[in-house]
Amino acid sequence: MKSDVYSFGVVLVEMLTGLRAIDKNRPPEKQNLREWTLPILSDRTKLRHIMDPRLQGKYATKQAPEVAKLALRCLNPVPMFRPSMKEVADTLEGLNLHTSHQNKDI
Repeated sequence: MKSDVYSFGVVLVEMLTGLRAIDKNRPPEKQNLREWTLPILSDRTKLRHIMDPRLQGKYATKQAPEVAKLALRCLNPVPMFRPSMKEVADTLEGLNLHTSHQNKDI
């Protein structure tokens, strides 16, 4: 279902940033994580500014932009342009995320 893909896109953004999707304790312009991060997710140079600070820069710097790009596809406002969950799974599997945490700049 395409709504599941959208929700998964939100989860991907939460994982990248370490933040909740909606947080009324953040400044008004940052309360909705999706709205706030959409322009940043597509910019590789700005992406590092929203990555979860608890990672302390220790994340797969080559795969993070690919995950962000996938999140953007999942969050497409037009359901027919969102990937299927199979496409999402295949993309994530192709990124080899399970081994990339060993070396920061794989």
